[in-house]
Amino acid sequence: MLNCFVSLILKRTEGRGFKSHKGNFRHESPSRGLIGVGLKTLPLIYVINLAKIYKKVNTLNYMNWDYIAGFIDGEGSIIIKPPRIRIYISNNNKEILIAIQRFLKCGSIYKIKRTNKNWKEQFGWTICNHTHCLRILEELKDKLVVKKDKCNKAIRYIKSKRWHGNYITKEELEKFGNMPYRKIAKKMKISHYCVFKYLKKYGLR
Repeated sequence: MLNCFVSLILKRTEGRGFKSHKGNFRHESPSRGLIGVGLKTLPLIYVINLAKIYKKVNTLNYMNWDYIAGFIDGEGSIIIKPPRIRIYISNNNKEILIAIQRFLKCGSIYKIKRTNKNWKEQFGWTICNHTHCLRILEELKDKLVVKKDKCNKAIRYIKSKRWHGNYITKEELEKFGNMPYRKIAKKMKISHYCVFKYLKKYGLR
């Protein structure tokens, strides 16, 4: 597709120059080696556009786990808010988020509302499904730097099955003695209703 685009540009621009305030001049394309085709002399504006297209195609073709880890470390979040885990990435380039979505085969993309009309458009990619979250976090745990601890914490939380709301042992609750169930829930980071239910179930209250 890119080669066809380049050929079309060559046909339409052959023999033309780029007009500046100093007159007409030609600009030798620095993208000859990048794209891998024999580009003739092109106007500067086309060279810039070709470079942008090359960068976009490169992003789509070479998406990998290291790339995604860098995005999450820099522009993403791993949110632990019981009973839910959420992975989130924001960017003003929607195509990059689409490439991430296709690579991971999950998640949804949406437009973020901006309060200032002069700000650039912002988009977000997010996933809340714990099956997908666990799969992604397991792949990223050795690649993340800034959010490595948060990643491991989220993995432990999902594997503990706390988010099911039905996985508390009697031994765990006995450790808290007569502590109010709401305080137990806060310490265990689960719903107070769940704690109350299991205290009654095990005959501890």
